[in-house]
Amino acid sequence: MSDPWLTIIGITEDGPDGLPGASLRALEAAEVVFGGPRHLALVGVGARRL
Repeated sequence: MSDPWLTIIGITEDGPDGLPGASLRALEAAEVVFGGPRHLALVGVGARRL
């Protein structure tokens, strides 16, 4: 089975500490991450407007 082309991850105020391992791995492997500035800051992803 091929890797999914899209993964949706819900994040809370706990940031990465509240994410299960599968979500963390998907986030670390992502080429592109979309989200609000606050959510991106929680996981340490720099924001860039597309």
